[in-house]
Amino acid sequence: MLTRNPTAPADHTDPVPTLLAHLDTGNDVIRIGAIKALVAQAPGDARARVALLAALRDEDPDVRTDAMDALAAFALPEDGNVIRESLQGDPVREVKLAAIELLTTLKDRGSIPLFRALAKDRCDDQVAWEDEAGLWDEWLEIQTAVIHALGRLNAEEALQDLLAARDDEFGQNLDVPAFKALARMGSEGLVWLLSVAQTEQGLARKRALEALAGVDDTALQDHMDYLLGDDAADVRRLVLPVLDAQDDRAAFLALKDPDASLRAQALALFAPKRAELAKMALSDTAPQVQAVALDHLQMPLDADLSEALGANMQAWLSTDDGPLAVATARNWMRLAPDAAHAPLLDLIRDEPRPLEARIAAVDALASQQDKAATERLVSLLSNPAQQVRLVALTNLVARANTGDEVAIEALAHAAEGVLLAPEAAVVERDAEEGIDATADHDDTDGVPRLRVTDDGDVVAADKGATAGSTLEAIQLARVPGAGTKKDRAKQKRRAIEGPDAVAQDLARVALGLLGQVRSERISAAILAQASGAEDAMRIAAFRALSMQSQDTLRSDPARERIALGLMDRAAAVRTMAADMASTDPALRDGVAALKADKDVMVRTIAMRTLDDPDSLLEALSDAGTPVRDAALEQLCLKKSNTLTTQAFHRLVEAGRIDTLQGGVRRDPQCLELAVIHLDTPDIAKRDLHVVLSALANPV
Repeated sequence: MLTRNPTAPADHTDPVPTLLAHLDTGNDVIRIGAIKALVAQAPGDARARVALLAALRDEDPDVRTDAMDALAAFALPEDGNVIRESLQGDPVREVKLAAIELLTTLKDRGSIPLFRALAKDRCDDQVAWEDEAGLWDEWLEIQTAVIHALGRLNAEEALQDLLAARDDEFGQNLDVPAFKALARMGSEGLVWLLSVAQTEQGLARKRALEALAGVDDTALQDHMDYLLGDDAADVRRLVLPVLDAQDDRAAFLALKDPDASLRAQALALFAPKRAELAKMALSDTAPQVQAVALDHLQMPLDADLSEALGANMQAWLSTDDGPLAVATARNWMRLAPDAAHAPLLDLIRDEPRPLEARIAAVDALASQQDKAATERLVSLLSNPAQQVRLVALTNLVARANTGDEVAIEALAHAAEGVLLAPEAAVVERDAEEGIDATADHDDTDGVPRLRVTDDGDVVAADKGATAGSTLEAIQLARVPGAGTKKDRAKQKRRAIEGPDAVAQDLARVALGLLGQVRSERISAAILAQASGAEDAMRIAAFRALSMQSQDTLRSDPARERIALGLMDRAAAVRTMAADMASTDPALRDGVAALKADKDVMVRTIAMRTLDDPDSLLEALSDAGTPVRDAALEQLCLKKSNTLTTQAFHRLVEAGRIDTLQGGVRRDPQCLELAVIHLDTPDIAKRDLHVVLSALANPV
């Protein structure tokens, strides 16, 4: 029995003797607490290892279970026999499962015979079980665990045992663990998996293929021709990671395989190293393959190919609603640098077209660097689709960060909610899709139509309207009655993307991105919205403000707005304002005054600015864990033994285990106080539980 020597001076910087003493108590809850504390405070300690091995024979099953779990941080390969004895002799399922995991981690090959036996049978003559009525389910868990273990131990000698377990007509479906184990068992295991994939159907075949996909590539080298000759595309697909791009079989898969999805996958894999494959795949009958080919065409193109491809791309961009439209939009400017921008703009505005293609078109426009490139992006900020606006905004932010004044001004207008004319600020939509054939439709959807001139400028397409820039054109009201019949018909189609309040949503989303931009004009726009009446907009503005530079935050307008934010009705605004103010000497006192704020995050930030020990000690009684944690951290930073001791005992008395855990993790004095407290004669069991639980937090 472990006992403490009262005459020997205690070394409270070493918690192991104290914890081992409590592991020898008669209370099972305390013993469990001591085990968990040992794992956290002394992993690998030889003294703890010996005690935990002994605890595998504890009278309490929970103690034995926790001891087996804890040994993962202590056990050595030579402990395999003791752990295996526990696996066989302990009837508790949790102990068995932990023992199997530990023996596998220790790579204990001495356990393989027992694992093989348990994979096929309950082994009643060798293994104790807990519940006669539940033996079947109990054994199934153990059976599954040992099958996984045999795979991890690469026990090739157990291959037939796994197949026998899988074929047991009275057993459960063990395909998943058996197949995963077979995948680890070298060439012979691989052959069996291939056999299942080729001869069985349904779920078994699917699971075998999933296991094969996890096999090391080199293991498949000897089976390449076998795999390629299979009728199933999923089997042939397995060779893709193994094939060299220059291999003729790679070209066959990319150009002639019967399965279009496999051709597309092979082309994407091999075309970067074999440019001719992309050119040949343009004539493929499957759009998904042609789309991949477009992505991998390398410039420059032959004149004949360029001319033919240009005509096809024009058609795909205008009519396709699948992967070809997306790939064409993505590659329009790359493959035809001198092509007009108008087709991309038309695609972006065509709401019924696939959203992915429209977004690809926005990115393609953003890649251009001509003088009208920024204004083309600005023109998209009135698009009814929120996703289109977001991509355009993101690209404008990138341009603004390079000093693009047009982008900066447009972003500022968008954030202030004044970029769009009233007619474009809200998109009116009908309740149902379709066309009202009896109505006299006016083209008044509020979305400004723009056109690209021969010089590459973007101008308003409205009859009689003139504008000096897209930023002005986008705010022009539409002329009633303009547009073709087709245009008017499309207005009656219901879009699926984004809110109808375009201007409001644009302002909110723009604010979410503007924190990255360093510009006085942008900062002014953010501060303007930070004073608004709408909570959501103020929150977005304060979030953007929090990402601005320290110089901006120290300016008088920003300080004034942050100070007002400390009193804001929205807790999110107060939190961000407090966070910014806490690092500003001119505003710190205002943050400290929020120590009693009703919001827990605001109170937490306030703790970081408090200097008064009494207030910090009082905060240790706060209902919010983050508040208590912050208060304790501030007290520990004062490096006062008296204050830290007072804080420790307050938390023990209140039973605040979570906060004590943080203190023990951060502060050596807290750890030492915990060990001293555990050494207190006749310590109350409640205090024992609290302190041991605090010590159980990993360092």
